[in-house]
Amino acid sequence: MGKKIVVFLVAAVLLAGALGAGSYLFMKHLLGNPNQPGAPVIVYDLKPGTSFWKMTQELEDLGVWKSAKLVRLYAKINKRAARIKIGEYEISGQQSPRQILELFTSGKGKPRVVTIPEGDNIVDVANAVELAGLATKDVFLRAARNPELIQKYIGVKADSFEGYLFPETYNFSKYTTVESILQAMVAQFESQYQRALAEVPASERPSRIKDWDRHRIVTMASLIEKETGAPQERPMISSVFFNRLDQGMKLQTDPTILYGKFVASGSMPNNISKADLLAPSTYNTYVIFGLPPGPICNPGLDAMKAALRPVISKNLFFVSKNDGTHVFTENYKAHEKAVNFYQKDARQRQGKSWRDLKK
Repeated sequence: MGKKIVVFLVAAVLLAGALGAGSYLFMKHLLGNPNQPGAPVIVYDLKPGTSFWKMTQELEDLGVWKSAKLVRLYAKINKRAARIKIGEYEISGQQSPRQILELFTSGKGKPRVVTIPEGDNIVDVANAVELAGLATKDVFLRAARNPELIQKYIGVKADSFEGYLFPETYNFSKYTTVESILQAMVAQFESQYQRALAEVPASERPSRIKDWDRHRIVTMASLIEKETGAPQERPMISSVFFNRLDQGMKLQTDPTILYGKFVASGSMPNNISKADLLAPSTYNTYVIFGLPPGPICNPGLDAMKAALRPVISKNLFFVSKNDGTHVFTENYKAHEKAVNFYQKDARQRQGKSWRDLKK
């Protein structure tokens, strides 16, 4: 569209006056047609502080639409200029100016995807957020350990949001704040926690849970989550833990030792030593009785349901079969036999890995 034609159209609209309805329909028709059919898709970054005038001019310069002035006039009549939302948007000349304005006012920009697998801890989440280009790992962790935000969104006395960043795939925009990311993950956690409560009647829950608050239930769920990757085993893992608690036994679960070392050092170790089993720590369930002070990862729905509804059994022990599953036993003699077979016999370990469970 040439400059003379643009000037003529704008003048025509302005001079229409009382006949504005007809002029408006004519302008709406013009802006409802694509400018460049077949044009490639571009990503336009509508940054904070960008004026509507600047945005319309930049898109004219990029060839997305032919007349920034006409778009401004249309947006003024429709009061859309003030409703534009920041973000990254995938647009092209195949879209009409009117469609592009609707996209900008909807806020449905190009998503920054963050996927949190079940059992990830806050550092894993921080890495995922950084990978998506939303915030650096350090910035996210500072917020995830901020006492004011912890109290504001989960209302417990805790060192971090650990346990409350629900495993899920999230779509954020480039300019989503870290606080908003935490808020979204906690909201999803709360929704799934309430779902778990609804799906497991109080009559089916362990008697000792009646005295537990949400934080302790989520802590138990995190232990279950970290002990097995086999979904069918979670209720039995839960059974072992509750049976041990009922008999006054220590839980003796290795992931708590690893997490305690992580809290102390800031990095997650790959292995534990015999000395680690005896090292004093509020998370070391080989030393302390009962649960650690808080979750050691972010559990999923099934782990939370298993914490609320363990299967009924007399099992007190379990040992890895080296393939991601376990052997469960009722007494130490049977447990020792399983350990000797699966852990001390190198032939039972050869060529096996817990990672095989996920294949």
